[in-house]
Amino acid sequence: MVDFQLFSSLRYDPALSQVSGSSLSHAGWNWANASPLYMLDYHRDRMLLAATHWGWDAAVEFLKGEAGLQRLGDRIMSSIGEDKQSPMKVRVAITKEGWEILVDSSKTARSEHTHFKTTHRPPYDGARQRAQISLPDKKEVLIVNEADGSVMEGSVTTPYFWRKGRWVTPAVSKTFSHEDGNGGQNGTSRRWALERYVSSIMSETSIVTNS
Repeated sequence: MVDFQLFSSLRYDPALSQVSGSSLSHAGWNWANASPLYMLDYHRDRMLLAATHWGWDAAVEFLKGEAGLQRLGDRIMSSIGEDKQSPMKVRVAITKEGWEILVDSSKTARSEHTHFKTTHRPPYDGARQRAQISLPDKKEVLIVNEADGSVMEGSVTTPYFWRKGRWVTPAVSKTFSHEDGNGGQNGTSRRWALERYVSSIMSETSIVTNS
């Protein structure tokens, strides 16, 4: 079976937001919606038709209807960040299926090995074994702090959560601490996202396993 993604490339330009409500009523979606994303509805429609053709049910569910169009726009904007003022080309890729996210059935104590990236990985390997995840699986398991039940991180990824209209990530202390932050690693992609305001830190008590 051929492994591939669906994609569409569109223009991001803050100046497009000025089209909404102007004399350019022929501009369609951009006239009706103050958005920096050019012809987002047409790009969504193209990907939705392709996803429907190949029977990609998860992708169809994500993209369909007004809610799907809103989800797509929100996802793109969260990836770009709020402070991007110059035009750019945005490539949107859709996979057949998303990843299954599991919560570890056991809790993990924070330590130097959960704060720093080392080859000592019993907390992560144990979580993956309990979740019965093997390397090719499109699954991830979230590591849980035993002290307060908060999410520390993923076994091989940095987790982000969509809360109140933007992406947030668990708090991580700059140096190892038994009290500050959630106890996970200060990942490089996480640092990049925070420095560019693509994501923000959420308080320890706001990202918990029963939320």
